[in-house]
Amino acid sequence: IEWAQANVRVNAIAPGIVPVERTAEMLNSPEAQTLWQSHLPLRSMGTVEQIADACIWLLDSPASQWMTGTAITLDGGMLARANMPIRPRPAEND
Repeated sequence: IEWAQANVRVNAIAPGIVPVERTAEMLNSPEAQTLWQSHLPLRSMGTVEQIADACIWLLDSPASQWMTGTAITLDGGMLARANMPIRPRPAEND
């Protein structure tokens, strides 16, 4: 918030499960989909485009002009679940 005097807003986006280049192969597998989607209230993983849209909103929307020092959580409701941030772990291969 110390940057607010210079009219610089500092915010963050905290994404949940979003398949990206280095994780897409693993997270798009049927096993990972079954494992993770049952823990997401919206029953789907996020997309890179959804995270980008939130970034654009923070940068360009008049509604965000009075926002600073805030983290926006985009996780399909995962954090709001009572058992999170405990995350499921894939079964180990023998």
